[in-house]
Amino acid sequence: MIKERVNLLRSLFTEYNIDGYIIPSNDKYMSVCVPDYAKRLEYITGFTGSNGMVIIFKDVALFFTDGRYLEQANQELDLELFKIFDLKDISILNKDTKIQYNLERFRQDEFKGVPAERMLICESRDLKNLLISSFLNYVVGYDSELFTYPTISNLKFNFQRINGNLVDKIWYNQPLEQYSKVDLYDIEFAGISHLEKINQCRKTFLDSCFCVNDNKEGWNDTVSALVILDSSSICWLLNLRASDVAYTPLMFAKVILTSTKLYLFIAPSRIDTEIINARPEITILPEKEFENILRDSENIFIDASIASVYIMDLITDKQVQKITDPCLIPKACKNEIEIKHAIDFHIKDAVALCEFFADFSQCYPCENGDPEKYSMDSRCHGNNIWGNGNDAITEYTLGLKLTEYRAKQEGYVSDSFPPICGFQENSAIIHYRANPKTAKKIIEHGILLIDSGGQYRGATTDITRTIVIGTPTDEQKKRYTQVLKGHIALARVKFPQNIVMGSNLDILARQYLWQEMLDYPHGTGHGVGSFLSVHEGPQSITLCNKTVLKAGMIISNEPGFYIPGKYGIRIENLMYIKENSGWLEFETLSLVPYASKLIDVKLLNIDEISYIKEYYNKIRAKIYDLLSTQARNWLNNEINLFLESLL
Repeated sequence: MIKERVNLLRSLFTEYNIDGYIIPSNDKYMSVCVPDYAKRLEYITGFTGSNGMVIIFKDVALFFTDGRYLEQANQELDLELFKIFDLKDISILNKDTKIQYNLERFRQDEFKGVPAERMLICESRDLKNLLISSFLNYVVGYDSELFTYPTISNLKFNFQRINGNLVDKIWYNQPLEQYSKVDLYDIEFAGISHLEKINQCRKTFLDSCFCVNDNKEGWNDTVSALVILDSSSICWLLNLRASDVAYTPLMFAKVILTSTKLYLFIAPSRIDTEIINARPEITILPEKEFENILRDSENIFIDASIASVYIMDLITDKQVQKITDPCLIPKACKNEIEIKHAIDFHIKDAVALCEFFADFSQCYPCENGDPEKYSMDSRCHGNNIWGNGNDAITEYTLGLKLTEYRAKQEGYVSDSFPPICGFQENSAIIHYRANPKTAKKIIEHGILLIDSGGQYRGATTDITRTIVIGTPTDEQKKRYTQVLKGHIALARVKFPQNIVMGSNLDILARQYLWQEMLDYPHGTGHGVGSFLSVHEGPQSITLCNKTVLKAGMIISNEPGFYIPGKYGIRIENLMYIKENSGWLEFETLSLVPYASKLIDVKLLNIDEISYIKEYYNKIRAKIYDLLSTQARNWLNNEINLFLESLL
């Protein structure tokens, strides 16, 4: 089926006079969370991850994704059709060079068990084993609504704009665009009124205008406009939410802000009378009017990093000032009310997780014994969400059960992403998604990685715990403990204000793996929204992030270790940044114990042991009284197992 779709797409190349066509994973709002009608990359390749891009030529197709999805891409894509590359290596296409296989660089013993023949790497220095040569003369078609000029300019093809999207032309059963009703997001959760946010944003905008015009008198407020295109920024700014995409309460829309007006471009039918009455200062217009209002402005302030080529081409005759979205930092720095709700809902989230793990542990009463003698508790049998009849629990049904437990919590709206439940070798697929037909049964010994989160009206959660069914190997315990040590090192750090970026802290989490020349192929931490995106910028803890960390930011702490084809480990907590005596430090929000059976206490130092003890005391103080008797017993057993191992 995928091959037929690719061939159909290629059959259009002659008609449009192109040699290739480039397809990203994002939609026209530049969102990585895309509705079904916009899942063009998935339709043409079969790839279900959230970040990727394919360039389909007449005889070859190059697929790019980041380190989180390389193993997944190798499983989901037809490797006879697609050649898979790390997205960070796409810069090779900037040069007049070649893409080639470099298998020698990744011999099996140098890449932690990954067969060398599965690793495709872009290299510019060694031009042997050529895969493709001289891209620069190729004419590559693209949809101008899906790409920004920074992306296009980084790829030195001869690009040709195509009216409409070629994937849409061959996607005969493409879902229709469907949008949800818009809801008010009450100030009791937002903490700050929409008017205060708009005034703050307008002040930042006007200050930028004055800087451009050198003096206040030179400012003409009738012809200048700030364009806001980021959907999460718009939701935050206006204290509105919707459900235009699964798992994230986004409202896809556009905003133009002037010194006196705010235009919201969205289908008016989505806005009911309650919102109109509550937001009288907002002028609501159909999205087709966006271009007209834009044309009436002479000075345009816009974040070009998320503005499509299509939009930028509308303002080529204007005075354009490229700025950073002024909502990004205020949105990232949660106010006191948002932090309070984050704390409260992480308590609820922890209750759900502990009840879930307590229930799950009862399904394997023989887990410490012979794996051939595994039995399931009777209440895990039957036609229920745990399994089907006498079948064992699967990765898929486990995810359903976890969702069921979260849904019992007051304020729960949805999961914040599909639960990631990977057992044994599937735990090494960083963003694994279990299929109900192919999901592994959770039987015998093995590592089980569970990464999940919830959307609560007031907060967004994200947590990963790696546990073991049966008895772990010495290697698994060592790697888990190394990951835990890095996790603790990051959680404990204190740093000065106004100068420290995520890139300065990333090494703290990797150091114990680096000492053995090991690593993990993803960032250590990402920002998280307040009842918004579970992945929120601009802050992150990665080797290259340059955003200065500030008080109020919520960020994840999730180092990991993966051996493709064997097992994977990741430990993730959410933290917020708070002030302490003029410095900054992290306060952990997540409240679920680590996997005591996987901790090798001989590898921990006194400070790390003290940290775990304090963390466990905090967990007991916050959630113990909220748990069922069974969950209390599970929590006590998990904590006592760690404490007894210290004796």
